[in-house]
Amino acid sequence: MADVNDNPQSRTKNRRNRFTAELDLLVAEESSAQNPYAARNPRECWEKIAENLTATKKFKIPLTDRACQVRVEKLIEAFVKQDLRNLVRTGTEEIYGRIEAALLSLSESKRDAHALNDQKKQQKAAEAQKRNAETALIQNAGESTFTKKKRVDDLADYRLPSSSASGATDGSDDDEWVDSAAEEEAAMQKPDYDPVAYEREKAARRLRQKRSRPAAVKSTKASAEMEAVKAIAEGDKMKCSIKEKELKQAREFEEKKIEQERQLREKQMEQEKELRSAEDERKYTVRMRELDLQEREIACREREIALKEKMSGN
Repeated sequence: MADVNDNPQSRTKNRRNRFTAELDLLVAEESSAQNPYAARNPRECWEKIAENLTATKKFKIPLTDRACQVRVEKLIEAFVKQDLRNLVRTGTEEIYGRIEAALLSLSESKRDAHALNDQKKQQKAAEAQKRNAETALIQNAGESTFTKKKRVDDLADYRLPSSSASGATDGSDDDEWVDSAAEEEAAMQKPDYDPVAYEREKAARRLRQKRSRPAAVKSTKASAEMEAVKAIAEGDKMKCSIKEKELKQAREFEEKKIEQERQLREKQMEQEKELRSAEDERKYTVRMRELDLQEREIACREREIALKEKMSGN
């Protein structure tokens, strides 16, 4: 028959620390004293907590920083859900009160640390967005005249209508530069028809058409360039508008961040005032108790003196 201790699962289970209320109290108070959520290096802080708890020699096996962090996270989660007594089932009212006090401080520190991390992430995102906007503005402002002119020419060539749409060609097809056959037949039927004069007139008409075409094309290209310039100007205007919106959002985020920091400082000051008032109240209570004890001692002495005088008179 195999021994129960030979089972690997039983050996692993036996080497685990079973957290009781007293051990949870040690973990919670030590973590609250070290406050790893507000530490600059949380890992080193958890390692120090584990080292200090192991030094108490109340744990079956030495604690690790990971084990301490996991247990504290479970305690905080149960405390926030008001389910602490189901997790820590053995303990007195005094132990529960001390554990809750330590967990209250830890939960507030954890919440503040998460809020600070979120704020840092938002700040980094806003700074990156601002840098990108400034870089885009600098690149747009530093664009060379040659590049802008090339953009205008390219857009103008794109907007320039084709030769087939404008009705103009390079003159290779004579049918587009001479009269139609119907017009020529009508001219031949006239009584004063002179073939030589008609050919001269036709050649002059063709020459006028060839001379007028470059000017028309030049005018069309100039208008296309004007449209291209307008389109580029509208695009630059739209870019500037977008950059202005981005800068405005960055400014609003900075103002919101400053306001959040101010509210956080005010909250911390209020907490400090409450702690000071609670400390003053405690000191006042202790002082009143001391005065009460002094009055009782004086009354006891007076009774003793009166009793001695009465006994000496008898």
